[in-house]
Amino acid sequence: MSPSPVLLQDAAIYEAQKLPLFHPLSRRLHTLLLMMIGFFVIVSMRINMGVAMTCMVNSTAVTQAELAKKNARLADLRSLSILDNSSIVLPPEPLIEESGAAERCGKTQNEGDVVINDYGGSLFWDSTTQGWLFSSIFYGSILTILPAGYLADTQSPKHLASISAIILTIGTFATPYLAVNSGWFALFIMRVIMGCGDGLVIPAVNKMCSFWVPVAEKSTAATIYTSGFSLASVLGVPTFAYLCSSSFGWPSIFYTCATAGVLWTTVWHFTTPVTPHGCHVIAKREREYLLSRPELQLQSKHARKFEVPWKAMLTSPAFYSLLLCAFSMNIIITFLHAYQPSFYKEVLYLSPVDNGIFGAIPPFVEIFWKFMWAIAIDHLKAKKVLTPTAACKISQTFSGTVTVLAFIVIAFYGNCENPYLTLTMFCFVAISLSTTSSGFFTSMLSIAPPYTGMISSASMLCGITARVITPIMVSFFRSTGTFEEWRPIFFIIAATTAASTIFFVFFSSGDVQDWAKSQEYDHQTKVELEELQKEHEFEVDGIAADTMA
Repeated sequence: MSPSPVLLQDAAIYEAQKLPLFHPLSRRLHTLLLMMIGFFVIVSMRINMGVAMTCMVNSTAVTQAELAKKNARLADLRSLSILDNSSIVLPPEPLIEESGAAERCGKTQNEGDVVINDYGGSLFWDSTTQGWLFSSIFYGSILTILPAGYLADTQSPKHLASISAIILTIGTFATPYLAVNSGWFALFIMRVIMGCGDGLVIPAVNKMCSFWVPVAEKSTAATIYTSGFSLASVLGVPTFAYLCSSSFGWPSIFYTCATAGVLWTTVWHFTTPVTPHGCHVIAKREREYLLSRPELQLQSKHARKFEVPWKAMLTSPAFYSLLLCAFSMNIIITFLHAYQPSFYKEVLYLSPVDNGIFGAIPPFVEIFWKFMWAIAIDHLKAKKVLTPTAACKISQTFSGTVTVLAFIVIAFYGNCENPYLTLTMFCFVAISLSTTSSGFFTSMLSIAPPYTGMISSASMLCGITARVITPIMVSFFRSTGTFEEWRPIFFIIAATTAASTIFFVFFSSGDVQDWAKSQEYDHQTKVELEELQKEHEFEVDGIAADTMA
């Protein structure tokens, strides 16, 4: 059968109307950049407590109290052993960790053998209290993450993101007052409320992405807007560290973040359209290109009649591979955002400014690696060198392997004698996290486009569970902040990452699952493949990757 002139003409028009993503007039690029800035602002309001806590807490008083408790418990055990003539096995005398590494690093000893690096805080919050405050925001997220997915799929994701930013901004403004005047429990309640807002943002932004970004650009798009996470560390952490050590003090960290929240919310609400169809400032050829994409048309069809295939979704191995990766990755993220500054302070004995610099370098490396990896993966998919599923599995395997090895090295050698080796390992962790955008995150956007909001919510629910568990786990092992107390934490992170990576390799997918396709969409895709193969010498698998991933 000879090629149809009409089909040839339509294909030529299609190619002519394809406005590149990286183009000054690309409205989808503008939207992605605004999403990226939004993530930067919202994540900054979430993670600022990690740096601020090092300056808020009186580390000397907290460590003295912990040592007193340990020595009191030891004294009680010895008394009980003498009175009962029992054979209780007692720890060596005294019950405090060795500080040989600290001595070799030239640090002065305080309180026996424990070296205390105090940034001059005034609040008496022990490790358990700090753990409650770090996890509090995630308790709130648990309450809203599943409803947020449903609302993102059925209502305006733009308005959900605005509401999220407003709640976080109000809570951030109130944090300094509550911490100083009302105590930790009042601050805990406020951060739970902030968490309710935080639970809305991921499903909302992911759904916006599914309206604006064709399949072939998804890895690059995800890389762009998730770079806001890295920017929050690259720009936010050193800024927070500077404010912490400046005359403005730690309260200025929260006021700065809240001001940024007000500015972003205003710009987002008044300039961002929900879909290309509703955008009044967009190039004609970009609008026609986006509206011609079948995967984007599928979104509007399901918006009119939304039914979630719960049974198929809950029995899908690809779906569970996302949940496990979300769980393990959020353990890592929670540690980096909440506890890495404390680790640098307590084990590497860094000053506030050096702490900020060390905290900013890994995410700075992550940003560059993330873009290079994502663009390379999209190019290989476009050239049909990699299928969408292979691309996701390769990316996630690289991420998991590097993460496991890096944390094992830190567990053995990450003390003050090897600060630059420790920093290098955290840079490798950041590099490995960057490839998850092309790994499990792209899989999350691809396996069921009509239900992206629900899948994002389920993944985030597992992620938030990890964020709640991580402070409990850290508080269990860490009391005085010695390297020996941090070591088992690193082993646990390595083990959970290895388990989730292995499961993902065997059961994940980068293609639209059968249960997520409508008959109309499936028929339209097959016809498009057949015609394009005849007229334009496009290969079937390459077009399948472009229209069904």
